[in-house]
Amino acid sequence: MSQAVTNLADYKADMMAKCAHLKHYFEKPFIVMDTEFTSWEGAMLRDWSGPNEWREMVQIAAVEIDPTQGFKETAHFDVLVKPQWNAELSPYFSELTAISQADIESKGLMFAEAADKFAQFINGKDVWSYGGDEKIFWENCMFYNTEFKPNCNFFDARLVVKMMGDNPGNYSSGTLYKAAGINMDGHVHNALHDCRSVGQYLKHHFG
Repeated sequence: MSQAVTNLADYKADMMAKCAHLKHYFEKPFIVMDTEFTSWEGAMLRDWSGPNEWREMVQIAAVEIDPTQGFKETAHFDVLVKPQWNAELSPYFSELTAISQADIESKGLMFAEAADKFAQFINGKDVWSYGGDEKIFWENCMFYNTEFKPNCNFFDARLVVKMMGDNPGNYSSGTLYKAAGINMDGHVHNALHDCRSVGQYLKHHFG
């Protein structure tokens, strides 16, 4: 049994030593995904329990990272999706994500098409997200009677963050880079930025 640690730096060093085995998860190319879905002021606190508060997909993004190339981003995926049950985005959502109604109407795909394209992008690789974003896929498959069969393993990066000695509750996917002491440009709650933020954290610890 390891000795008790007395400060945060020692605790983090102790946890990283205990969790060195995690590196084997990041020895081959993998995917980091993030999503944005319909929301309203206070919806997260209510767990989307208000009338007609459905978590419909609006943005799906992902990056492919290759550890054999120094954790280089080798491909990315970024599509907008047209919500159907709440076709009008809330002002709260648009302010949070910088995704406008015009963006959705001009660039958005139907969910079934977006999900199919995303499954092709994954191509069987392990997929990491910050909070289990695959659950949003299953919800939307139920909403729209759509199949999503990516043939992959999904993992929650929050567990890795905790095992590295950081508190996942202190960060969103889009701010996680700060836990690694990294500077990043981009808009937090843009799903592609948020993927890259998680990727930078993983690179910091396992690259």
